[in-house]
Amino acid sequence: MIHRKMRRIATFALAMSFALSLAPAEGRAQQKSQIHLTYSENMYATIAVVAIEKGYLAAQGLDVKHASEGTATEILEAMVGGSTDFGVASPSRVETIAAKKLPIKAIALNAYGFTGSVVVPKKDEKTKAMADLKGKAIAVQGGTGTYAVWARYLKTQQLSVKDFTIKNMPNPQIPAAMESASVDGAVTWEPSPARMVAKGIGRVILGPDDLAKPINSVYPFFLITPSRMIEKNPDVVQKVVNAWAQSLKYIRDNPDDVARIMTESMKKMRGITLNPNDVKREIYLTKYDRLVIGDADIKDTEELARISVEGGKLKAVPDIRSAIDNRFAEKAK
Repeated sequence: MIHRKMRRIATFALAMSFALSLAPAEGRAQQKSQIHLTYSENMYATIAVVAIEKGYLAAQGLDVKHASEGTATEILEAMVGGSTDFGVASPSRVETIAAKKLPIKAIALNAYGFTGSVVVPKKDEKTKAMADLKGKAIAVQGGTGTYAVWARYLKTQQLSVKDFTIKNMPNPQIPAAMESASVDGAVTWEPSPARMVAKGIGRVILGPDDLAKPINSVYPFFLITPSRMIEKNPDVVQKVVNAWAQSLKYIRDNPDDVARIMTESMKKMRGITLNPNDVKREIYLTKYDRLVIGDADIKDTEELARISVEGGKLKAVPDIRSAIDNRFAEKAK
């Protein structure tokens, strides 16, 4: 009897051991959380690309699906609609989130620093300042943070956007417009200025510092996520922000390898072949030394929103702080 009981116990133990041996594989599969991450195919995506390429997101147990970005409206609609979970957002998007009270939060700083420039045709050797372009056709993507920084800069020169003929177009189309001589100048962000200079079709008359410093713009970019992710999957949100923190450190410490990663990424994403040295210069126009969204970032976003108010896009400057949630950035490791 005792032997039969012992055999039953041994059989049960063996069965449990076999069942448990299967559990870790199933557990690992369940623990692997799939997330959809959306970002622009430009240098502001550096943190996201490095986080993927260096395996920081995977090490957090995250399976990342990347979706190329559409318009600002489309990405916010996708986030609210549930088809994307995380995204990289310009200040103009956070402005929209706050103004429309969308169920989305900025949960960390992505990077900060302006990369826009004013470019004129290379054959135009006389133009040196915006005043020289008064009354002429300027290509710019309206409703963007770059447009707002430029508009704020014009005030320091006793000018306004009304002093120019605005040709509103998507940023990637600006180099072609410049090459076809359909515009007299352009306000555009990287990599478009670098592409125009490299092709010999344009020259920069005002660089990022020329435009941003007179107005004290820090020009923050943000990591955003829908409120449902924060409410239902706070552990996943924390893992993404942890990976962001690791990516920030790698970018600070390894500029040459980061330039290599982004050079390859731009070739793959946009079919653009860039010089790694130019890529490095462009990447480090922005800064990667903090994750928590600060007062300066909020104030700058509010100042950019004032341009939208002046242009009739908004009735009033929204409460930007209502769109910020720093809890995850503060805990990041």
